[in-house]
Amino acid sequence: MPTSIQTSVAFNAAIGFPGMLYDLSPHDVVTRIATAVIPFGTLVVFSGENCAPVGLTGDVTAGQIAIALRDESKASGGSIPLTTSGAGYQIGDPVRCLRKNKVWVTPEEGTATAGAAVFGRFTVNGALTPGGFRSDTDAGKAVAIPRAQYFTGASTTAGATVAVVEINTP
Repeated sequence: MPTSIQTSVAFNAAIGFPGMLYDLSPHDVVTRIATAVIPFGTLVVFSGENCAPVGLTGDVTAGQIAIALRDESKASGGSIPLTTSGAGYQIGDPVRCLRKNKVWVTPEEGTATAGAAVFGRFTVNGALTPGGFRSDTDAGKAVAIPRAQYFTGASTTAGATVAVVEINTP
């Protein structure tokens, strides 16, 4: 009896998901409680034991910032998604926040370059919301993040554009 052998795979996995650690080198992760809805891979600011997406220039430059890490138990109702979609953290959820190391993010304009400065959005601009990452100030709606740079340039796979940000906050 002939046996079928699979010789190809039709699935093209994304290279990384927003909020996913880039590697397992030493990193600093703290937990804070969400006071707003926080998508994975969003720049957040701390307020005591709480956190929320950045909302002021001072939020980005003051140093009490981090990037919300992906938590598979929060993504798409608890199932592990095969795309970059995912609900993120809801109000009251404990949020894993990366302060030092490298993490995948979605650059707003898709033009991130390795070694370039990373700018954090603090003001809404159309569909672009606070906590996003980009390569410029967007006419004063984003500001350079201290001690952060793009570790990789933007890459598009499986219909999603991602880049790696290296952050080193005190």
